[in-house]
Amino acid sequence: MLGLTACETTSELPPPPPSEGAVTMTEAQDNCTPETLDIYFGVGETGLNDLSRAALNAYAERYVGCDFSAIEIQGHADAQGSAEINEQVSLERAQTVRQALVETDIDFDRIVLVPFGERDAINEDGEIVPMNRKTVVSILY
Repeated sequence: MLGLTACETTSELPPPPPSEGAVTMTEAQDNCTPETLDIYFGVGETGLNDLSRAALNAYAERYVGCDFSAIEIQGHADAQGSAEINEQVSLERAQTVRQALVETDIDFDRIVLVPFGERDAINEDGEIVPMNRKTVVSILY
């Protein structure tokens, strides 16, 4: 499983720096090899920037002609705010990513949303970790 990353920025707690620039794409053996794409968001943000859209477009383009069963989009939030708000934010992030994929001609009905809210949020020494504010996009065969 290969990983791709796209980042949003914020003035409070920045997303983690990607290893090689804001979008990392590693060539797979063939276009249908499953990969995940992580898209990071700022505090309370649910919108995509141009870099995130470009990463989603490249991700969708990679799987044109592949016989995958679904695309799963996991929405995540950090532990700031109430659990209910974080659940809603994680759902809205996943919905935003789904809409961007639908705009690339991915079939709406093949996209599954899994909002996690703040469940499984990483907390280091009582500090909120910005890596929690993300979506994880995965191809399912």
